[in-house]
Amino acid sequence: MNDPLFNITYGLFVITASKDGHDNGCIADAFQQLTSLPEQVSLCLNKADYTCELIESTGRFTASIISEDADLELFQTFGFQSGHNVDKFASFGAVRRLPNGTLAVIAGTNSFISVNVEQTIDLGTHLLFIGKVDEKEELNDAPSMTYAYYRKKFLNKH
Repeated sequence: MNDPLFNITYGLFVITASKDGHDNGCIADAFQQLTSLPEQVSLCLNKADYTCELIESTGRFTASIISEDADLELFQTFGFQSGHNVDKFASFGAVRRLPNGTLAVIAGTNSFISVNVEQTIDLGTHLLFIGKVDEKEELNDAPSMTYAYYRKKFLNKH
C-alpha cells in the first residue's frame, strides 16, 4: 500500500530566484493560492535549498507551473542536483527574464506566477513564504502535472 500522503493532490512547479546575477531553481510541490483579492500565494521550501536562501534574501520568486508534457530532463535539471554545486541554467535556456529579476521556465510548463514575498514563517526545517502575485501569464493550455501523474509517468508508481 502507498503512503496516504501520496494521495494528497499536489501540483508541481519550478521555483526560481535570483540574486546578484546568480539564478537558481528547484522543483517544489508546496505552492498554492491563498486568496483571490488580493492575489496571494504561499510557498514552502526546505531551508537547505539554495533557492530558499535566495528567496529569503531577495523576497522575490517565480513559480512556473509544470505541465504534463514536461520531460524528465526538466526534473533532472531542477530536481536531481543542488544549486550549491551546479549552475542549473548553464545548459537550460528555455527561460524568460521577468521584471522582478527572476526567470520564468517556459519549456515543459503552462504558466508562470511571479511573487513578492510579504511574510516569512519559520517552520523549523522549512520556510513558508506568503506573498502577493506580481505578474502572471498563461503560456499554453497543456494540463498541469500533478505529483501523482509524475510518479506514474517517471517512477512507474501507481
